[in-house]
This record gives sequence, structure tokens and C-alpha cells, in this order.
Amino acid sequence: MITENQKSVIGSLLNSADQLSKKVISAYSPTVKYLTNLQNIKRFNADHVEATATFLGFNVRAGDKKLYKNLGVLSDRVILKIESLFESTCTDCGESYCNSLSDAPPLSCYLCLQGSHNCSKVKEKIDTASRPPAGSVWLCFGCLKKNDLALTPNMAATTMESISTPTLEVTTEKNEENDKKKLTNFAKFLLPQWKNV
Repeated sequence: MITENQKSVIGSLLNSADQLSKKVISAYSPTVKYLTNLQNIKRFNADHVEATATFLGFNVRAGDKKLYKNLGVLSDRVILKIESLFESTCTDCGESYCNSLSDAPPLSCYLCLQGSHNCSKVKEKIDTASRPPAGSVWLCFGCLKKNDLALTPNMAATTMESISTPTLEVTTEKNEENDKKKLTNFAKFLLPQWKNV
């Protein structure tokens, strides 16, 4: 079921988009699965999808050179950008918020492009972390929630005090030692700051 916020976001995009972008945005539906939206948007030619990406704020060309040579990747980015404008929950203050195309959020989710809330808690984190650790990423509430407990039933996602970089707490019993080793190796592979786990 489509929410009022989703209707409002899509309506606002359609009201301000150019003709090519309107066609692509109209093909997106928040009520269908991701792959269906991807197929629907990939049906458009490159000119349509590039115009939509430009409208949504992406750089698609550097001079005459295309930055996205794969229509599927660009279509994916268009979907993620549209969805990043929907209502989200701040991982730091717990409030619901929405970003708009004109906003420049302090952080963007590494996985889905969702912009962070611009609350005092996020600003405080950024100010206190003058230089985030190399390889650190920020994940939005939705991505943290979707990926919680994804690897093993004994894993829970938490956040470090630096810019919301996910860490893992693992509880193991003697017979689950192999799970712990697999999880540690996976974490080392994913993010360099977990090499000392």
C-alpha cells in the first residue's frame, strides 16, 4: 500500500520534472518489488534515464564521457534516489524525517543513498569526528534494519561512537566457534576497520 508520504514525494517529483524524466518517474511504483521497478525503468532508452538521473541530481557525464555505461546501474541509482526521498527514521534521535532534492544531508547511506537527518545529534557526531576512520561508512536506519541478523542468528547490529559505522556483537557457545570465525572473517572482508576483531 502506498503511503501519503510516498504519494507526496512522487507527485512533487512529477510536478517539477521535465518531460523525459516524468515518463521514467511514472514507471516507478512503491507498491511493487525492486526488480519490477528496475525492469520498468530499464525499458526506457539511455536518454530518458540519463535525463531523470540529472533531474535527481546525479552527474551522468564528464564532458562527453558517460559516467554510467550500464543502463541497469543507472536505473538502480534512479530507484534508490527516489526512495531516499521517502520518510525515514533517524538512527541517532529516533525522529522521522524526509529529505528533498534540494537538501544536502550531512551523510549519505553507503548502500541506498538515503540522506541522514540534519538533527543536532548527527551534527554533533560529525563535529566530534573531525576525521572519520578510513573505510568507515554510514548506514541509514532502513539498511541497518534490513541487514540485522542477516548472517547468523547470534549477530546483532550496533553502532560505534564514530559516524554510525556498524559493528557486530557476537555471542557464541563452545559449539558455535566456527560461526564466530566465519563472521570475523566476513567482517574483516567487508570493512577495513574490523581487521582487529
